[in-house]
Amino acid sequence: MDDEELIKQFIRTERGADGVVITVSEIEWPTPSEPVSHWTFVSLLPLDASEAQVDKAVRSVLVDSRFFGVCATCRERNPNGWMHDDTVCQGCSGAVY
Repeated sequence: MDDEELIKQFIRTERGADGVVITVSEIEWPTPSEPVSHWTFVSLLPLDASEAQVDKAVRSVLVDSRFFGVCATCRERNPNGWMHDDTVCQGCSGAVY
């Protein structure tokens, strides 16, 4: 999945009365077979933030290790909920889920 697809699926921007809210979908695994996602607040930009400012803020979420990791094996960026550990994605880990 490339960065544009990750943004589309896992990062939201909403303009509201207080400004532009950026949230990210975090994935948790309460059981090995049932992922659960929830939206987490990341930042609030001023209401008059330009599209360039919003885009820069969204792209900064992609490189934030609290939310996404890059697999050392396949070099693909993944949501942390799809990472087996800090360095390897679930697909490359060899683990059976």
